[in-house]
Order: sequence, then structure tokens, then C-alpha cells
Amino acid sequence: MYDIKSIISNLRFDMSYSRDNYRISNQLVLRELRNAYREVFFLAVEPLEEKLMLVIPITSKMGPLQLKYFPTCQGTKVQKVLFDKIGPLNNKQSVTVIQTSSANDLFESFVTNLLESLWEVEAECVYVEAQKCMQQWQQFFSKINNGGLSLEAQRGLYGELYLLRYFLKKECHPDIVMNWQGPFRKHIDFLFDGIGLEVKTTFSVKPIKVTISSEYQLEAKELELLYLVVLQLEEAEKSGETLFEIILEIRELLSEWPTYSKQYETALLAVGYHDVQHELYSIDRYNVNEILYFRINEQFPKITTEMIPNHVVNVRYDILLEGLSEFQTDESIFINTIQGMQS
Repeated sequence: MYDIKSIISNLRFDMSYSRDNYRISNQLVLRELRNAYREVFFLAVEPLEEKLMLVIPITSKMGPLQLKYFPTCQGTKVQKVLFDKIGPLNNKQSVTVIQTSSANDLFESFVTNLLESLWEVEAECVYVEAQKCMQQWQQFFSKINNGGLSLEAQRGLYGELYLLRYFLKKECHPDIVMNWQGPFRKHIDFLFDGIGLEVKTTFSVKPIKVTISSEYQLEAKELELLYLVVLQLEEAEKSGETLFEIILEIRELLSEWPTYSKQYETALLAVGYHDVQHELYSIDRYNVNEILYFRINEQFPKITTEMIPNHVVNVRYDILLEGLSEFQTDESIFINTIQGMQS
């Protein structure tokens, strides 16, 4: 695999310098890349505006092109382009992903990830894999603004990652990362075979309360067991850890498992996190004071879809946890249940 970041840097800042592996015209500066199956792609920079683009030459092996299936990502556009008198692209039609914003770091990360997804792909699958990758980035951009994730979203993500790390350190198999489904628009954060885990964080002390953001989150349809896991947090200026720190630690815990590492990075992207914005997540520090485990059954106080009248939407409510000890379960029973799902 190429060092994509170095190639992009050379294209941007060394545009007047010609090398054998650069194809230079008065319109574009190009770098040819070949994947493991010798499929050809080009990285290019338009010298005047310094906008980066990824060029995928169209070949007969790729099948019919339908641009409508390529998702639109923030700061990008996808076009079918016929290049005229531009080196190796002369009179070749290409699918071209073009930078339209000034956010260079994000677009470069996007293009790098897109090329990685195409690295071991034969021609017949290029469109499908490109579309899949772009859908993930479309979801990423839908979750953020220029300031990154909201504070509420950051805290929610920290809670889910805390539980994921907890499982990994309890010697659960690393494939447990595949059960982390919250980032992929599932109503419940972790889904196993017949078991669901909904994770909530709270800064309230006494009485402790949690916010349930929809009528689906505590609905146990098609589940044998549903747990509510509550992390009682406090902000800490010097102790504790940041969201970025826990992301790095889990990355290290999964480093020997490429398949699960890739799934982890995909989930982070889907939830709206990317390292290019890591400084935003290196400020607030958290301590976990207490973890509570509740087993959700018919008697547990909640709102579900069957209770909602027609025309009532966007249900959001708080639950006071004081006085609900009858629904609590021990940590040992909880972890044994999860480990039993993996055996």
C-alpha cells in the first residue's frame, strides 16, 4: 500500500517539480497508483485552486456506471469526467471524486480511506466498494459540524467505549466489537444473540437519572434479555481520561486483530469520530464513579412503541433510578451472561 498522505503532500506542495511517476499537464498534476490487482487509479491536484481529486478510470470490466448510487458527502462531488489531452487520461472517461471545500485534512482522510477500501478489489467490485466506503463517510459527515460531535454525543460515545473496553479487559473475545451496533443506527447499543445492552451516561448524583432518547431504546422485542447499563460520570481536570485516550487504548487492545480493528474504525467513523479532529476530544476528562446494571422487563418503568398514540413522535424522557433496586443485577451475573454468549 502506498503512503497516501505523503503522495498528497507532494502533489500539493511540489507541483512544479516533475518526476517519472508524475504526469504533469497545464491542467492537472497526477500520480498513478495501482492496487493489488493492478487496477489503476490517479490522485490529482488542480494547480490553480489546489483542489484534490481521486480519478477512477472507467473500464469495461467495471460494468455499467450509475452515478446516482454514489452517495454525496459533505465537501465532495462525484462526476463522470472525460479528460482531454491530459497524459495517461487522454480521452478516457473516469469517475472523479472532487474536493469542493477548504477542509483539506478531512478530504485527504476521506480519499485515503477510499483508496484503502479499493486496495484489494478487482475491477468488477470497484463501484460497489467505493459506494460502501462513501456511505460510511456520508454518515460521518451527518453526525458532525465544524465543531465535531456535540458534548452529549461525546459523552454517549465515551460510555459505549468504556463498556467495550471493559469487555475486552474481561477477556471477552475481540469479536465483541462486532456486537457494538449503536453507531450503525441501531436502537440498542450492543446486540448479541437474544441479548441487548443499552448504555447511558449521567452526571447526576442523587437522585441519579438517565435520559432515554426514543421509545425503542428500552423495548425488548425479539430479545430474551435487555440490560440498561448506567455509568455515573464526573468531570475531572487532572485525573480521569479523555475520549481520545480511550479510543487509543481500545485501538491498542485490538491491534493484533485486523478484522476487528477495521470494524472498530468503521464504527467510530459511523458515529462521527475521526482522528483528524482528535484535538476536540482531548479536552474534557471523565472519571467513572459507579456502574449500575438493570435488567429491563415488563415491570421496569419505560415508554415503548405500544404505549405511543398515533401522531406522537420524537419521544424523549428521563428515568429516576432511585427506588429501582429490584431491577438491578450484580456485575458478576452481567459479565457471566455476556461471556456465555461468546463460548
